[in-house]
Amino acid sequence: MISLQNINKTYFLKKKGRGQQVLRNINLDVDDGEFLAIVGPSGSGKSTLLRIIGMLDNEYTGTYQFNKQIIGDLSDDIVSEIRNHRVGFIFQNFELLARYTVGENIKLPLLYGKDRDDPDNHVLELLEMVGLQDKIDEYPASLSGGQQQRVAIARSLILNPSLIIADEPTGALDTTMSKKILQILLKVSGQGRTVIMVTHSPEAASFASRQVKIVDGVLTEI
Repeated sequence: MISLQNINKTYFLKKKGRGQQVLRNINLDVDDGEFLAIVGPSGSGKSTLLRIIGMLDNEYTGTYQFNKQIIGDLSDDIVSEIRNHRVGFIFQNFELLARYTVGENIKLPLLYGKDRDDPDNHVLELLEMVGLQDKIDEYPASLSGGQQQRVAIARSLILNPSLIIADEPTGALDTTMSKKILQILLKVSGQGRTVIMVTHSPEAASFASRQVKIVDGVLTEI
C-alpha cells in the first residue's frame, strides 16, 4: 500500500542560515491491513514522517508511493483528492468542533468528500462500533477525553478510508481509556485498513503488529 524510498526532509532555518535535516534516507513499506507503530524520542522526526505519509507535507526528497501511485508526480488537486477520500486522521487532542454535536462532528468530512446514500445511518453504525451510540446528540464538552477520542475515530472512518493516521492517539488519556482506544484501532486494522500510529508509549506500541523506531531522523525496525 505504502512505499517510501530514500525519503529525506530538511527544515531550513532562516535565522541561522542553514538547514536542519530531520529525516535521513527513510525506507519503509507498509502493507494493506497492517498496524504499524512508529516510536522514538521527542524531536526525532516521527510526526514529520507522519505528515509526509498523510500527504500534508510535500517538501521532501525521495519517492513516496501510495497504492502504486507516485505522490510527487501528481498535481496538488489529485493529492488532495486522495488524502480527503483515502486517509483518515486521528489527533492527540481530538480536534472536535465544540459548536457541533457528536453526530455532526462525525459527518464533517462529508463536506469535503464523497456523498453517502445514508450518512445518518452510517454515523450510527460507527458510533455503535466505538460504543457511543447514545451520545449522538451530545456536544463534545459533555464527553470525557476518551469519549471524545472515540468520536474522533468514528469521524476518521466516515469516508471509508484505506489508511488511518493516528498521531499520539492515547497521549491525553489514562491507562484504562488508552487500552479501549487501542482495541478499537486493532478492530479497524482487522477490517483491512492500514493503521499507522505515532506514540511515545511502549504499552501503546505493543498493540501494533509491527514497530519501527526513529532516532535522529534514522528509521530502524524493532
